[in-house]
Amino acid sequence: MKWVNIILVLVMIILYGGNAPFLHWLYPLNYTDHIQNELSYVLRNKIYEVLFCLGFVTGMLNTKGVAKALFSFAFMVSFASCIDKIVLDITQYLRSDGLIVVIAGAISIYIYKRDAHVGKS
Repeated sequence: MKWVNIILVLVMIILYGGNAPFLHWLYPLNYTDHIQNELSYVLRNKIYEVLFCLGFVTGMLNTKGVAKALFSFAFMVSFASCIDKIVLDITQYLRSDGLIVVIAGAISIYIYKRDAHVGKS
């Protein structure tokens, strides 16, 4: 499990540190061309969304109890947002996002209760 955390953190560092140079390489006229600036902004948001997902996964793996439930809730919402932005190319909130929040809340409550029950055994 330790290696998984190390790999996740390294990927997060590479994504965060390499974000600006990669975008500048991909869109060299980012600061002068409006279209490239918009494309760069959209890609940067997608990269940050993946960073949040990886951070929440790391938090889920390293915590227990309420913290694990909160990290799992945040991961599920962030992962759903990644699917929306990266796969479905949806950039605004929809009515289905409310359903995702309710389902993520129910699952995180289940995770909290499961961890509390396992700790008593």
